[in-house]
Order: sequence, then C-alpha cells, then structure tokens
Amino acid sequence: SIDVTLNLFADGSVLKSSNYHNPEQPRPPLLESGVYRQDNDKITIVYEDKNIESYYIQDNHLILIDEQKNLNNDYTLSRK
Repeated sequence: SIDVTLNLFADGSVLKSSNYHNPEQPRPPLLESGVYRQDNDKITIVYEDKNIESYYIQDNHLILIDEQKNLNNDYTLSRK
C-alpha cells in the first residue's frame, strides 16, 4: 500500500509525498514538487520532472483523472 500526502499551497506550489509500505523492500518516501492550477472542479499539477496529474474535486476528495480522462476511483485523496 501507499500513503500519499498532497499539499496544495496558496502560492500555487505543490508538494507530494508517497510513502510505500513494503516490509520486504523498505524505501524512503518519494517527494515530488511542482505547481498546480485550479479550473472550476479540476486541479492540474505539473511536477518538476514534467509529469502531469489531474484531479477532479468532489466534496472533500480529489479523484485522479487517468490518461483517458476517466476518474480513477481507486486513487482518491481525502482532505484532512
């Protein structure tokens, strides 16, 4: 399993931390930074490595939008 923390800051910057839980192959958290933009109910993130992610805003959740523009309900982030 993976614990993901996505911090969206007021200045438009973003920090994503992915913590992988694999006792057989422990590894440090993966940190990614970049910038984001919100358009109505969609957030688009461009990371420093040029990787792009988009999320649909629904209630207090962000749902990942896949490359085919479908919602990936298995990848939902909850607001804390």
